[in-house]
Amino acid sequence: MIGTLHDWELDDEAYKVRLGLSLMGLPHARVAVDVLPGREPESLAFRARNPLARLPLWEEPGGITLRDPQAILARLAFRHDPARRFWSDDPAQADWLFFAAREMWAAREARQAALFGGPALHAAAARAALRLLEEHMADRSRDWLLGAMPGIADIALFPAFQLSRDWGCEHEEFPRLRRWARRLRAQPGFTRMPGMPDHG
Repeated sequence: MIGTLHDWELDDEAYKVRLGLSLMGLPHARVAVDVLPGREPESLAFRARNPLARLPLWEEPGGITLRDPQAILARLAFRHDPARRFWSDDPAQADWLFFAAREMWAAREARQAALFGGPALHAAAARAALRLLEEHMADRSRDWLLGAMPGIADIALFPAFQLSRDWGCEHEEFPRLRRWARRLRAQPGFTRMPGMPDHG
């Protein structure tokens, strides 16, 4: 086991890490976290491990702890996948990982509001971020964000698009992202998040 993922199956950020681990075929342990109804991330015990009080949380032997899914994916691809199949030396990889963490956070917020209640404040920003991603795929005429193979940037951005129907975003306006998502779903080791449709 290379490490332990503290996880909730319905958390889209934790799903990024599960998807990366599965696609890379990396052995790991998982600890289920009671988010609902238990609100375990807000407990003192969990906050001692992650003061941010959210998932995912990744721990490795030797006291290594990571809390950001993009950072976890980068470590998995660079340090634990000997072939580095999902790692890119393209400097734009860091840019896309940052895009997943910042611009695509709006998609997470829009989904949270739609599923659990709250004002729909982020849907417009989330849709705008998806349009930027669609335009990038159109300009590059590529199957993947970077290069000829899927990478951690694709993994980090996939859940935001695939789950966007949860907050009312129809996929018909994103034909290139639909094809991109189908290609990723066809990769060996792909795993779905519970409730995620198996189509684009």
